[in-house]
Amino acid sequence: MLDRWFDAKKGTAVGIVFSGGGVGGVFMPLLHQYLLDKVGYGWTIRIMALYIAAAAGIAAFFVNPRVPISATMQIARQPMHSLRTAFLSFGFLGCFLTTLLQGFGYLWFGRAGSNVGLFLPRFTDTLESTLAAGLLSAFNFSQVIAQIVWGYLTDRMKPSNAMAISSMLGCIAVVTLWGFGGQVGLPLLAPFAIVFGLAAGGFSSMWSQSAHALAGPNKELQTLLVAGWSIARGLGAIVGPTIGATLYRPTPTDGTRSWGSAGSPGLVSLVAVSLAASAVVGLVVARIPEVAGLWSRLLERLSGEPSSLNDSRETVNDGTNGNEYEMKAVQGE
Repeated sequence: MLDRWFDAKKGTAVGIVFSGGGVGGVFMPLLHQYLLDKVGYGWTIRIMALYIAAAAGIAAFFVNPRVPISATMQIARQPMHSLRTAFLSFGFLGCFLTTLLQGFGYLWFGRAGSNVGLFLPRFTDTLESTLAAGLLSAFNFSQVIAQIVWGYLTDRMKPSNAMAISSMLGCIAVVTLWGFGGQVGLPLLAPFAIVFGLAAGGFSSMWSQSAHALAGPNKELQTLLVAGWSIARGLGAIVGPTIGATLYRPTPTDGTRSWGSAGSPGLVSLVAVSLAASAVVGLVVARIPEVAGLWSRLLERLSGEPSSLNDSRETVNDGTNGNEYEMKAVQGE
């Protein structure tokens, strides 16, 4: 529905919407810890279930389309877009791989598993439960700002470039602040939670303008592309923390803390490499228009259809290489 409400400033609008996950993450860890101490695990789960049902139910009541749908309106069913054409386009696959790699190291805490979110309270054995919850709250608060900022930036620059910058800044924070955090302790780990959240916490808010750049004014196709990138996010939520759990080692208690000891070198390296690879893919996709052209022609030969992402003839910017190209008509499956 946001596609119906916003266009030029859609990135900012989506960032504000997604920042709600960070707002919830600010007070949820503290509330969870308070309830666990007061009423125990069982009643904490019951109370949170009732709270989510009430809050989400009230909020959903206010979600409406820009133009109300009349009960007597006759809506003609339109053919669905070709999934093969949409999901095998060069721009979509580039953003899919960038999102997948970024998701290996970073995902929203409270929405899905996260290597950083899961192991943040375990970075040092000196953290008490309340302090660990506070650190998670700071981590999530930074996401509130990140979602809005990165969404706003996609209104001003190529989304693929913004994704590459976000992943690279997150990689630098991991290698430095998290890498040496085991030696220094909380004075480095607390800033890392905030800096990392700011750098890499707004990735999903960049999808809308990426979809707009690929699909043009076609709102339905924009939604389809975003749904495809959500699959990459989900795969990252499963694969990343699973691998990270096998690499995690408790912080040494004998006083010898080398680089990466706050989470184990293997885990820190996994997150750093994943983010670096995500940045590289974003830059490559943005700067190799020849590869996009070759990929499109290959799809045309394999499918016998023009490799296009739109229903009408028009010229749009693909958002990945800065060039314009003609979008040709595609028949739905």
